[in-house]
Amino acid sequence: MAQASSKKERRAQQAQERARKKIVRPVVVGGLIAAVAIFAAWSYFRPTEPLGEHFTSMGRTHIPQNTPVPRYNSSPPTSGPHAGLVRWDNFSAEISELNQIHNLEHGGILIQYNCTLLPAGKSCAAVETALREITAKARRDINRKILLAPYSKMPRPIAVTAWRRLQYFDSADEEGILRFADKFINKGPEFVP
Repeated sequence: MAQASSKKERRAQQAQERARKKIVRPVVVGGLIAAVAIFAAWSYFRPTEPLGEHFTSMGRTHIPQNTPVPRYNSSPPTSGPHAGLVRWDNFSAEISELNQIHNLEHGGILIQYNCTLLPAGKSCAAVETALREITAKARRDINRKILLAPYSKMPRPIAVTAWRRLQYFDSADEEGILRFADKFINKGPEFVP
């Protein structure tokens, strides 16, 4: 009789264990699925730091190259009347504002610098080298439509522009510049590959 009782107890324990597993497994799996869904939603909807400043469009009228440069609402300009396109390259001289805007209109990014605004002890050659490396990486990893040039009419040492967007930097911030380029490449009103 003791054996029958112990067999009954074992069967009862096994039945309880099976019942517990039937409850625990779905709860654990459901909890994992819920955790993944919550993380995905948080990642998608979390507030992000805005990239640069957004400017009102000044239009995109095409004008002759020799037209006097209009007064733009940002420096460097991010939209407005403009002339012809320049090649996607690195420049050692400033690019006319009239031409900068045409490249932005085609969805390009301009990285510009003003060495006269660098803090004491910062070498222009070092900043130019760092920006050339960042520009090369951006062209390789993001898109070829990126220009690098000096620009003297801005209030900070480095500016990155896209159509109607501008972000200033005080140093050659690779992560920030690449994030801006990745976010705004090909966002101009004319898509030209």
